[in-house]
Amino acid sequence: MDDADTFTTPPSTPHRHQGIGTALVNAALHALANEGIIKVALVVFSRNDAGNAFWERLGFTARGDLTYRNKALCSITRIDT
Repeated sequence: MDDADTFTTPPSTPHRHQGIGTALVNAALHALANEGIIKVALVVFSRNDAGNAFWERLGFTARGDLTYRNKALCSITRIDT
């Protein structure tokens, strides 16, 4: 396995601070380590204070040498019904 992508969402508000997210992340990190993966990366919005604090508690550090960029390849219009 050269790389892997995982998309996550946090537990809903009533279920936060019970160790659920930490347990899930630790299980994923353990599984990746068992596959020989030696480094993982993630993306979190800079304004997401709770998310950034969570990842910092788990030992993830911010990288000052990266700028995350994206480009829309088509125009999407959101229609609320």
